[in-house]
Amino acid sequence: MSTTIYMLLRHRCGEMVLSMFEIKIPKDETAEPHHLSAILEFPEQEYPRGMCSVQLGSEFYFLGGEHDLEDPRPPFDQWFPKDVYIFDPIDGKGSMKRGVSMNTGKCDPCAVVADGMPIDNSIRFFECFDPESDKWMVLDDPPIDIPIWWRFSFVGGRFIFFVGRDADGFWLLSVFNLDTLEWTSSTKVEKEKITADDMLIFTAAGEDSSGKYLYGLHGFRNNRILRERSMRA
Repeated sequence: MSTTIYMLLRHRCGEMVLSMFEIKIPKDETAEPHHLSAILEFPEQEYPRGMCSVQLGSEFYFLGGEHDLEDPRPPFDQWFPKDVYIFDPIDGKGSMKRGVSMNTGKCDPCAVVADGMPIDNSIRFFECFDPESDKWMVLDDPPIDIPIWWRFSFVGGRFIFFVGRDADGFWLLSVFNLDTLEWTSSTKVEKEKITADDMLIFTAAGEDSSGKYLYGLHGFRNNRILRERSMRA
């Protein structure tokens, strides 16, 4: 059985907002490279820019983003659509279908795949999709009283880690516990640990095998690794 990798490219400009490519890894390492063609494209006229994607089983979910509308004050749902799109590259059809809409739209969102959570009908910034009930549920907002621009998130053990940035340039790490369904902490990363030369851009993060530390790769010119103690330590 060959290994297949799916690569999603986000376009900052042009007619497409996203393109997905299927890369089959050959068993023969000496095989010649070949030209790739997109198996899925998202035209700007139909889809918002800034969508995120996660894989659940063989299906890819696309959600969030922002439409570039001429009206400077359009209705919120038109500007930030609630639509969810599902694509299964191995179902033999290769077609896109609509999923259950979110409660509210999300601009440039983060998404991860984790445990299912109970249903709640209030409207907040964080939501979770339960594929068994085919419903979206909203989660409590983190205990933060300042505006945060959430950049990315990842799952480590029984926690979901959200990394964001406030207006003063501080990076903030917020942690959601999958067992208690509560936010366990919100910690600012000291500015002294991240200099202006690093451009303050996080590019990746994750736990080590021991679960004691979190490592974040950041920087645009002088890439450095930042280590923080994990909630599991």
